[in-house]
Amino acid sequence: MSNSIWITGLICLIIGLIIGVIVGRLKAAKNSTGKTGKPTGDHTELNQLQEQVENHFAQITRIASELQSCTTSLSRTLEEDAGHLIKDASIKRRLSVLAGSRSEEDVADEEAASLSAPRDYAEEKGTLTEGFGIQKSADASENVHVKAERPRY
Repeated sequence: MSNSIWITGLICLIIGLIIGVIVGRLKAAKNSTGKTGKPTGDHTELNQLQEQVENHFAQITRIASELQSCTTSLSRTLEEDAGHLIKDASIKRRLSVLAGSRSEEDVADEEAASLSAPRDYAEEKGTLTEGFGIQKSADASENVHVKAERPRY
């Protein structure tokens, strides 16, 4: 009796496996035929999306090039107007860099060459002259002994 239970269970297991394999293959065949028809619809949607993205980037590129040309013409106009109105050469050099007519390296070299070393003397009257602040009158020597009052705030 115990052998008949084992044999019945084994037969049911084999029949269940056979039915599972048959059902699985039928579903796989059905899904594969359904998928072959559907990708064409997905493919056209994907192509439309790619075309829209390409059009979008083409439009952005066109707008960016127009903006760049407007910026260049504005810089050139600014440089020309500054050439007529501004007397400072360093500002004119910097504007020529913005307009693109000169490189930054050339302008930097010119500015470095135009700088001079600072002086520690004065050619005329000024705070660096030797006699600055020295009083030469006789009244000044008498006022040295008088204590000056500090202003009160």
